[in-house]
Amino acid sequence: MRTSISRDVPDAGRIFSPVRFSGFVDCFGYSSAADGWLFNGWVTRPSDLDASPTVEFLAQYEKSQSSGSALLAFYQRVDLDAHSIGVVAFFAGGSPPVGPLQHIDFVLRGGEYRALAGDFTTRLMDQDIVDRVRLSLTTQAIAGPHRDEILRITTRAGFKGQDTLSSLSETVLLEIDDAIACPPGGVLLKGWLLAARGVIASMQVRSGPLAADLSLSQSLRVDRPDVIASVGASYGFSENRCGFIAHVPAVLSTGDVPYIQVELENGEVGFKKFTLAKRVGLDAIRHVLEGVDIRQGEIDAAFDRTLGPAVASINLITESVRRRNPMPVAELEFGQPPQQPLCSVIIPLYRRVDFVEYQMALFSRSWDATQLELLYVLDDPAKRRELENLARSLHERFGISFRLLMLESNVGFAAASNVGLRAARGRYVCFLNSDVFPITDGWLTRLIQGLEANSDVGILGARLLFEDGSVQHEGCFYNNLSEYGQWTFIEHLNKGRRPGPGTGIRRRDAITGACMMLESTLAKELGGFDESFIIGDFEDSDLCLKAKARGLTCAVEMSVEMYHLERKSQVFPGTGWRMNLTLYNAWVHQRRWFKASVRPESPGAVARVAISG
Repeated sequence: MRTSISRDVPDAGRIFSPVRFSGFVDCFGYSSAADGWLFNGWVTRPSDLDASPTVEFLAQYEKSQSSGSALLAFYQRVDLDAHSIGVVAFFAGGSPPVGPLQHIDFVLRGGEYRALAGDFTTRLMDQDIVDRVRLSLTTQAIAGPHRDEILRITTRAGFKGQDTLSSLSETVLLEIDDAIACPPGGVLLKGWLLAARGVIASMQVRSGPLAADLSLSQSLRVDRPDVIASVGASYGFSENRCGFIAHVPAVLSTGDVPYIQVELENGEVGFKKFTLAKRVGLDAIRHVLEGVDIRQGEIDAAFDRTLGPAVASINLITESVRRRNPMPVAELEFGQPPQQPLCSVIIPLYRRVDFVEYQMALFSRSWDATQLELLYVLDDPAKRRELENLARSLHERFGISFRLLMLESNVGFAAASNVGLRAARGRYVCFLNSDVFPITDGWLTRLIQGLEANSDVGILGARLLFEDGSVQHEGCFYNNLSEYGQWTFIEHLNKGRRPGPGTGIRRRDAITGACMMLESTLAKELGGFDESFIIGDFEDSDLCLKAKARGLTCAVEMSVEMYHLERKSQVFPGTGWRMNLTLYNAWVHQRRWFKASVRPESPGAVARVAISG
């Protein structure tokens, strides 16, 4: 049976009251095969040498400590008098120490003991510390379960770069189909495991000196009938849910080969190495999320334990790189845009650049070239030449001055909108989707007047209609969806109904980012759209809730009507991973603003996922 030993228990060192000096540490070191730290030295002889195979233990370094439970064994030493005795301690796992060892402490029945480290204490490498400990315990040790367990642990064969699961006495079939790095040092593993129940005692992901438990009970389980059909049936396995997706943080050591260590209940250990995929950014996120079908009732655990932390870590690095190294933005001006406009209209472009022609034709009916600034932000580098050619033609035809901001890579709606915000010169900014087309003449003037006349309104939008004239958006409210763990999703008020006769300002819980006007200073103080939301979902609600936290409200100006084709500017070849990305954004939104659940502020609606934007 495997002995369970604690690993770095926070504040466990507080169990130790001040202890008197009782000995020295001669040597210590980390054993990769044993997966733990070994300490060899001497202390004042305890009154009861057979107290317990495990003791409360503390290793104090200059700038860190490791504490928890450890195995202890004693041995006779000819260099000590009758009042002292040799001691070996094994502490499983443990964080890499920071600074030199100062002392180790442990508690035995009847006393607390401290062995000091000094100038003659040596730190030995891997096999050297194992050899020193085994020599002490095999030639001079006092027999007991403590000694036998440490000897068993130190006889394990370490990882030599080879897969050894096939050499185990029990059938353990393990494959890793995809391993995605989740900086800094984490990894997401997609794979499958076939083994009889109760055979495996533990699994760990390891790399160099780092190790972390791989717990399938804490992972997302996946049906893999393909594995059963091709492999499992011939070994007598029939459980389809043998696949897993696991996120293991802080376990990859730079330059070291990562692998999985499998320990059986009988003490045997086998290894399975894996290779990290060379994926970063959105490509890595897509591979994390694709092929994942989350069962109802599993959504919280799936995102809290596995998918959420993995995607967040990948996206955080992407954001960090973008902040440290701002992406070059190529700019072209057509005509002479005003230097101090009243309002800047910011429109990100992705895929459907042809929409610009229809928008500009409608803008030209009531565009005030001295007061309004138009900025298009191209978030699709492959469309640059097409857009440049189209832009020249549009300027000649419609006479509207505008600026093109062209990005070197696709960054998503939030980041592209923020590029426009940083470049905007207007007192007001209006974020507008490329698939939104104004119906009402003077729409920008009406929105500006609505903000100026209502000091409590921080963000103002328009009534949006589908092509058939039915309502797409008259404001948003929040609704808990039982099929998604009672998470709070965004519903569009009156969606699909015929528009009513109402005009004027209507205050709402939130509005869509498809058409959203606010003062530039407020937009910048709120930080623009949060780029933690990937590609485009929930960042508009997040901005509304940030404004609400400042005591402001959101509203729709019902007298301003616009057509919204709703997501016609976004075309995705696959929908599975994209839906999971929406759920990831919903998870970020939920944990930030609503925690577990929230009571809807507006009357209930049909329980459907109505994604903002």
